[in-house]
Amino acid sequence: MKIGMVHAFSNPISYMSLGEESRDLNKAIMFDTKQILEKQTSPSRTGVGVNQSYGFLENQYESIDRLKTIVDSLLSKTVMQSFHIETFQIPNSNNFWLNSNSNESAWHMPHTHNVIDTISGVYFPSSGIQDGVEISESQNLNEDVFIRPGRSNNGDLIFMDPIMTKESMVMPNVRVNKYPFYGMPLCITPKAGTLVFFASWIPHLVAPTCKENFTRTSIAFGVRFNQPNV
Repeated sequence: MKIGMVHAFSNPISYMSLGEESRDLNKAIMFDTKQILEKQTSPSRTGVGVNQSYGFLENQYESIDRLKTIVDSLLSKTVMQSFHIETFQIPNSNNFWLNSNSNESAWHMPHTHNVIDTISGVYFPSSGIQDGVEISESQNLNEDVFIRPGRSNNGDLIFMDPIMTKESMVMPNVRVNKYPFYGMPLCITPKAGTLVFFASWIPHLVAPTCKENFTRTSIAFGVRFNQPNV
């Protein structure tokens, strides 16, 4: 597995792909998605025209609990050190919730997550469903995650530099030549198996898909770190 790390803004953002091995997990999550949306769509939060579930799905669905186990195992010493977290602490991902968007103009407003959670994360069990067909069926999931600075694609997850305006004006040459994410948004295109970790305070949003008969699905969660029992 290739783990990428971008030192964006003043905190890193870690991204990786679970690759072809994630296909069974993804199918299980997408199967449960239908039941989740039927039973527990919550009042709208950051999503405008987006169906969002209540949290703690890991306590109710075996597929989400499987994802939690994988997330906790991948919060390796390398990832924890990059976030300046002592490696003796024990990661505990929690409060998994579903976001499902079938409206071409729907989007997520800029927002942050619960600061009690040191790290937040998002997992994409699907590359999108177009006209009833799962796009990932024709994709190689072992290919690298598509991440870039600047202009987003439709449906991208976009992280915003909190002082973007100041940085883009003060040091444009440094941004372009050495630090491509300095003063620029960071954009990640959803693809089945992609897992992203980021500091919970970093503002982010989701662009509209602008596609008819298309469904975008993601699973978001928080991560806290516990002291080991002595």
